[in-house]
Amino acid sequence: MNILDLQFIYEDFVSSKYDEDKCESVLFSKNNLFVIPGKIETDQIILKKGMSQYGNCFLPHIHVFSNKNVYRKIGYILLSTVFNPDNSEIVLSITNSQSDIKKIVFEPVYNSISDNYGYKTLPESYEYFPENDKLNVNPFNDYSIEVHQMPYFNLVKSNKDSFNNYDEYKEADTIICPNNNLGPVNNDIGVILFAKFLFDFANESCAMDELYFRSSDSGCNGVGPGSSQLQLHLPGSWYWETSGMDFSSIL
Repeated sequence: MNILDLQFIYEDFVSSKYDEDKCESVLFSKNNLFVIPGKIETDQIILKKGMSQYGNCFLPHIHVFSNKNVYRKIGYILLSTVFNPDNSEIVLSITNSQSDIKKIVFEPVYNSISDNYGYKTLPESYEYFPENDKLNVNPFNDYSIEVHQMPYFNLVKSNKDSFNNYDEYKEADTIICPNNNLGPVNNDIGVILFAKFLFDFANESCAMDELYFRSSDSGCNGVGPGSSQLQLHLPGSWYWETSGMDFSSIL
């Protein structure tokens, strides 16, 4: 199934220009976020790999080029992984030949929420208020959550094995999002906020054309410890205009 064929509740509200005077919101829960098919695809996203250095630490850096419609759909997929207990692993195949990343694997978050000494908590709902006019280019800088609660994007090889050297890094073509193989890490709030930022970013009245999700080592909070960093681009952004790539399939 193509990602653009997925139809979600409240898409008109999420995408349309927001009227602050009405102060409207929508409520997402397992009751209105359906199970996503296990295999979907798109050619309307390109992900290019890079590497950032902070002191002696090297972290992958992923540039993401897509349009507002695709960013919005990914936001819905992330919310569904948190709230719908019937979701299993969702694989988004990237069929654009210019993309270094060929798959994004969305792991279910619902069954990975807190289990502390036998006490379990599970997500119930999320009330979304559009704030596209307040969106920061480094969105998590405006939120006080722990670094370990940030979303985690794990760049791995196609068989999900980690890479250990530069030659293996060049083979890495899969992102696991979020990665739940980190022990007792409860990053559901980070995933929900990341989906919110995608909604705000994709709103037709949002003037922002880039978002950064960087390591805390850079001085900006955006991803969990050891995660690949992300930089999201829309048509018209500086990276978009200077990349030299063919974006005709995305526009």
